[in-house]
Amino acid sequence: LHGCLRRDAMAEASTEATGAAPPPLHVVVFPWLAFGHFTPFLELSEQLARRGHAVTFVSTPRNVARPRPVNPRIRLLPLPLPSVDGLPDGAESTPDVPPEKVDLLKVAFDALAAPFARFLHEACAGGDGATEFGKRPDWIFVDFAHYWLPPIAEQHKVHRRTRGRQQRT
Repeated sequence: LHGCLRRDAMAEASTEATGAAPPPLHVVVFPWLAFGHFTPFLELSEQLARRGHAVTFVSTPRNVARPRPVNPRIRLLPLPLPSVDGLPDGAESTPDVPPEKVDLLKVAFDALAAPFARFLHEACAGGDGATEFGKRPDWIFVDFAHYWLPPIAEQHKVHRRTRGRQQRT
């Protein structure tokens, strides 16, 4: 993910040389449901927003209710986590479940594929609207658990970056 920021810095240097500012990106950020993943992805979102990019930060309702980004270029998008037999009611992140039930959290997380696909379809259909969030996503930054996301990104021709590995689609 830091490679994208370095490329962004190079684009800024190029902008200074040519005088033409590149358009801001719309980046979707979607971490795994653990705070050791959530926090760095939120920090990345803040960095991108400070550079003028629009960020849609995707997680579960309780998780997106916790942070309060001050940058208006960050939109928090809650996707309700489906219930799964055996998963404690209200569990939306790893601190909410005992270690032996994390696999059930992964099952519930996998069920976010369809709601995420709907969000991405609608976001891509929005065209180049007047606001940053009306612009189709340029990139999706995801974590390790999103094995179902590559075909969704490919279908909508959105680049993705998976936890340190760039995947162009």
